[in-house]
Amino acid sequence: MQIPRLDDLLELVNEFCTMEQIKDLLRTGQDNKDVRLSAANKEELIYKNLRTALEVRAVSLDRLIEMVREAEENGHQRIYYHKVAPRIAETMTIEAVGPRLWGKNWKSKHQFPLFLSRSTDFTYADFRLLAPNKKPLDWVLKVYGEYVYEKATGFVEKKPETGRILREFEVKSKRLVLLARWNSPDLLEIRVPEDSSTKRVASWAEMMWTMLGAAINRTLVAPWDLSAIRKRMIARGPKYKNLYRPRDARMRSKHSNVSLETINPDGSLFDSEDDSQLVSQALSGQSECTYASIFWLAQKDGLPSEQIHTNIGQTSPNELIFTGQCGPREIDYVTDKLRFFGR
Repeated sequence: MQIPRLDDLLELVNEFCTMEQIKDLLRTGQDNKDVRLSAANKEELIYKNLRTALEVRAVSLDRLIEMVREAEENGHQRIYYHKVAPRIAETMTIEAVGPRLWGKNWKSKHQFPLFLSRSTDFTYADFRLLAPNKKPLDWVLKVYGEYVYEKATGFVEKKPETGRILREFEVKSKRLVLLARWNSPDLLEIRVPEDSSTKRVASWAEMMWTMLGAAINRTLVAPWDLSAIRKRMIARGPKYKNLYRPRDARMRSKHSNVSLETINPDGSLFDSEDDSQLVSQALSGQSECTYASIFWLAQKDGLPSEQIHTNIGQTSPNELIFTGQCGPREIDYVTDKLRFFGR
């Protein structure tokens, strides 16, 4: 594994990890008197508390790298689901995909994982089995890239002679993490970072397909249209009220579009009898659910341990958006629930 400098690694922690994830890591070294959990803000928690814990070796560098890897691969991203026919699924093993991408001796050619601090071009970063003991056919292919953008510094100067206002910007960059996830037996997931620009998101998804090109013929896989699943989930909201909370939805019929929005941020589409009747009317007939905002509720068994917000079908029928950071178990949990409602 290629290990970055500590400063670069802490920068990645700041970029991808939540405060709770960092505190969980610090708790592994809490027996050491130099380890502190309390901090005024995230920057202090990382650049003071975590740095100190690493320097006194109260926290393992390997655990830190694993935390960053898990954080950058999961959550706050868009997932595009694709269904794969059984005859194609047979060719989706890691042993079959690797040689198609890099040749017969690919394992010796690539010392995965490459834990690069920054990459100016799109680069293969990892290719590995995800859970050999639980789902031995599942794998993930990770690609690193870089997104360069301008950010206002806040400095503003007005030129009296011209009346012009000058605003200062600085050029910044952040790591892009693109993923292809084979979720056996029949789902290929293309995962890209969430962004305010749908055009940028679409370009990142296309890039992931380009990186997959030698291994997977795109014409042989089909987008998994979640329209029927969305409609079914909205209709069954009252029955599964302990599992999820449908908050907003958009419906389309032959002659009209209907938008259903919950006023209460913590409410659902079924908070009153009038709301339920309105939703039932929108679901009637041949209407199609083009979008649904779903809050997955925390469960007693800890999966998920806290509420997860997803938007299903915001821009594409096969799209799922995770609006916040979460772990791999939570993402697989939601995917499995979509499979359940798709039966």
